[in-house]
Amino acid sequence: MHKLSFLPQFLKRYDRSSPDIQRAVKKVLTKLQNTDIGQGRTSLRLHRLTDVRPPLFKLDVFSNHSWQIVFRVRDDGGYEIVHLLTHKEADRYC
Repeated sequence: MHKLSFLPQFLKRYDRSSPDIQRAVKKVLTKLQNTDIGQGRTSLRLHRLTDVRPPLFKLDVFSNHSWQIVFRVRDDGGYEIVHLLTHKEADRYC
């Protein structure tokens, strides 16, 4: 199981989100916590951002891609949750 850490901007947006978004975020973060993204296929909808160093990943919260979580892999193998954004915001952010 990978340890998750959260940046303030993620927590602020999460707290302001509707209950249905919060439930979906919790569900997908639980899956992420139990997934080693470097070990092949996963049921998570991950998108690696190739032009960013250190690498960032976007994770779809819903299957319609309307909300995304931006995160990075920490040196200790944990995941740093950077932001919760709409798809349009995530495209501009990254």
